[in-house]
Amino acid sequence: MPVLNLNQRLMRHSLPIARSGRKETTVLWAARDVEFSLREVQETKPTYRVIMNALFNHEGERSLTTSHGTTLTTVTLNSPDPPALARFYAQLLGWEIGTEEPGWVTLKNPGGGIGMAFHIEDIYVRPSWPAKPGEQQMMMHLEIEVVDLEAGCAHAKACGATLAGYQPQDDVRVHLDPDGHPFCLYIG
Repeated sequence: MPVLNLNQRLMRHSLPIARSGRKETTVLWAARDVEFSLREVQETKPTYRVIMNALFNHEGERSLTTSHGTTLTTVTLNSPDPPALARFYAQLLGWEIGTEEPGWVTLKNPGGGIGMAFHIEDIYVRPSWPAKPGEQQMMMHLEIEVVDLEAGCAHAKACGATLAGYQPQDDVRVHLDPDGHPFCLYIG
């Protein structure tokens, strides 16, 4: 059996964690179940060094840590009903609820990496899509890669999403979650 270097092992046993632009092909990869030594990480490409730091947070879970020492662990959405919105995303993504407390629910990413949380917002106002002057604007949206766009859209609808009336791109479908947060389904 040939001995593979770190780069070969990363490409053979990896999953995408980020990408730049829908139509671009630049993908960063995070290792999954790959053993490597500190020396190998130091000798490999700078991009991989950053990604090696992205693999695990202080609790041993995967997250996204930059070379500046900051770690993105969770994306949080405000909601008038966090448990209901968490159940929607758990069904949509196939993730499990990690924590459920009054006004706060988390979803753990089963593949590691960035998780999701849902926080109570008593004065929540649904964002408008597309944005309109004088109306609540979205603060962010999620990008969700699917293998089959039509099947992904059917699954999102079955989970409780609504297809947005405005679709700015042919190869992307904008949906609204039950609280009106837009999210995009796209083929990677």
